[in-house]
Amino acid sequence: MILEPYAVGELLSFLGYLGFNSLAVQEERSFFCNQIGKKLVDEKVTIFDDGLDPLGLQVPFDFEGVPKRKVRFFEKGIAREVTYDSFTAGREGKASTGHGLIAPNTAGPVPINLFMSEGDASLSEMVRSIRKGVYVTRFHYTNVVEPMKAVITGMTRDGTFLIEDGEIKRPIKNLRFTESILRTLSRIRAVSRDRRLCSEGNDLFPAFCDRHRSSCPPGGGFQFFRNLITVAYSDGVLKYTGRFNPALGPLRPCPFEQRFGANGENREEMDGGDSGFCEAEGLRLRGYPGRSAST
Repeated sequence: MILEPYAVGELLSFLGYLGFNSLAVQEERSFFCNQIGKKLVDEKVTIFDDGLDPLGLQVPFDFEGVPKRKVRFFEKGIAREVTYDSFTAGREGKASTGHGLIAPNTAGPVPINLFMSEGDASLSEMVRSIRKGVYVTRFHYTNVVEPMKAVITGMTRDGTFLIEDGEIKRPIKNLRFTESILRTLSRIRAVSRDRRLCSEGNDLFPAFCDRHRSSCPPGGGFQFFRNLITVAYSDGVLKYTGRFNPALGPLRPCPFEQRFGANGENREEMDGGDSGFCEAEGLRLRGYPGRSAST
């Protein structure tokens, strides 16, 4: 399985909320409890928070006026430290790391400038290394299942593709997953050298490839879910506007349109169908712009 930076960012943001902050540790609901100094994930994983890094959106001090400092959560897979604000630092007689948020704040000093260190692989190299797998663009509807094990559940969105014999073959239906983020980070095979500043916050993430199997036993892993394709219609003409990742190659317009009995600009979601296509790197990727739309 390959996760794009936005999908990676969704997972790591949950880690920041669930366990990278000192309030979660003090309340004994963090996966970091009694784990500092231990190897919890793969050695390719280094995650930190740095409000002064010029590659991100710099925030030199927190909402308490305390200067920010770099905090390393995972260093080559080893759990190192957590963030503090003035309240949680005072409990332990320590100095704040500059992670106080806007008051009133019940979440604790959650990191908002997360970074994951780059690897040495390209996205195309990661795709070619997979015999059969899934390419995931984004997650949504993600929610916490088990905080102490960093287990979350959610769905894919905005483009999910089947990889076979090192090539992206076609779109597939969206998937629902239930998985531990820590277990996913423990099975990483490669991390991309290119990173992306994600719009969800001030965070910079690479893509990564893990050993996750696309079919899993009930109660865990990925399961096939209904495919939703975003389309637009105007003046009774329906046009496919689904997203294909630019990393897959130069995009050409999807030559699909369909008469639709409605006027005015709008956006809908449509069940997977069988007509229309996009091309990337010479591959014909079926766009599945659908049979019927919800109105």
